[in-house]
Amino acid sequence: MTNLRARLATAIEVTVFLAIPSAAAMVIFVAIGAMAPLAAVLAWLGVFAATLVLILPVVAALTMLSNRQSVPEDQPSMRLVPSVIGRVAAAFDQMTRELRQREDQLDAARRATRTILESLPVPLVLMSSDQTISFANQAAETILGETLVGKKLPAVLRAPALLRAAEIVISGAESQEVTFDIGVETPRRLEGYMQALGDTHPTQGTIALLLHDVTELWRTERLRADFVANASHEIRTPLATLVGAVETVLGPARDDPEARQRFLLMMQEHAERIERLVDDLLSLSRIERIEHETPGSTVTLRSVLEQACSALEWKARARSVRITLKLPDESAGVHGDADELGQVFQNLIDNAIKYGDPDSEVVVSARTIESGVTADGWKSQGPAHAITVADHGPGIAPEHLPRLTERFYRVDKARSRQLGGTGLGLAIVKHIVSRHRGALTIESEPGRGSEFTVYLNAAAKKAEPAPVK
Repeated sequence: MTNLRARLATAIEVTVFLAIPSAAAMVIFVAIGAMAPLAAVLAWLGVFAATLVLILPVVAALTMLSNRQSVPEDQPSMRLVPSVIGRVAAAFDQMTRELRQREDQLDAARRATRTILESLPVPLVLMSSDQTISFANQAAETILGETLVGKKLPAVLRAPALLRAAEIVISGAESQEVTFDIGVETPRRLEGYMQALGDTHPTQGTIALLLHDVTELWRTERLRADFVANASHEIRTPLATLVGAVETVLGPARDDPEARQRFLLMMQEHAERIERLVDDLLSLSRIERIEHETPGSTVTLRSVLEQACSALEWKARARSVRITLKLPDESAGVHGDADELGQVFQNLIDNAIKYGDPDSEVVVSARTIESGVTADGWKSQGPAHAITVADHGPGIAPEHLPRLTERFYRVDKARSRQLGGTGLGLAIVKHIVSRHRGALTIESEPGRGSEFTVYLNAAAKKAEPAPVK
């Protein structure tokens, strides 16, 4: 009803406008006496009515076209529309259908493009030339944080090198490549490629920023350089001693049995030191190579810890150290590799014996904890076990604790070398625990000893067989 009234009002307005010349003619006829006033009025009303009848279907057709609706061909009133307007209406109708089809295709293409960009594993950011972010895929939000759209690039990435590259692209350059670092406590290195996708007008241009996280490669290269420097330093000293001892045995000590024996023992000691170092390097390399593979077997903690304690009993007796094992649950099990876990606890117990006080006690204890426990950023996937190795030694100063698991890091280098340490034991422990998806925490105070705790996810207990009736 509303549409009909609107069409009628429009038709009347048009008819009044078209009837103005005829009204003027009627006034002239009345003025010269050619027509009576009443006849002129009746004639003009007839012209007005006829014009209105002819205008109504035209207005209806044009209104439907303006509303982007198809013009029905089966309505009798539409037959009154002149053929020219009919052809125009048909053309507009065809154009409307094509535009709708084109819009549907563009919408589908936009949705497909957005889906592809969202699923790209490479972080992608699109921004306007005033550095306002208009799009960021999931990979970009993982690195830079969520809700990036609408923010300015300098507010998201405070990297001078990247911002300079953005200014260069905005000023007219086609593309820029840049390497920059983000983060302070845990720095990450990113490589960025910036490309202008069109005119760099502040409100029209679009700039694409592709990011590549090369943090692991950067850290690996840095670790490799440090590793080569440290390993060569660790091997150089015993090798120099070996060379000097060999020259002495072949030279001045050739005819001195006592001196020759002393230098041979020295050669044996340093050769064993190199052997231990090479063994630890090979072990560390192997663990790092398979660290991403979670062990699939299940072992009981009691068997692993008892074997580790038994293997070091002789060393404990040599320093008059007692090893006490406290296991409340004999059936406690974890998912893991028995040999690797044995290596973990042998290293920890060996350190407790070496660096603890003589005539003291090393306590190895285990406890079961509930699901959801967190330790040093780690969260258990269910029930877990915490195995602690505690010694009664001089303790460790707080500034050394964060670096204890670094390769070749020693609190007391001279004492560590004197006791036969390679500086790789705790690094091996850290990587093995990481492979088992666990955590390692260290608590120590000078004068109060140290506690090393390994957290491991518990294995599900096997169901007891039903009793036979």
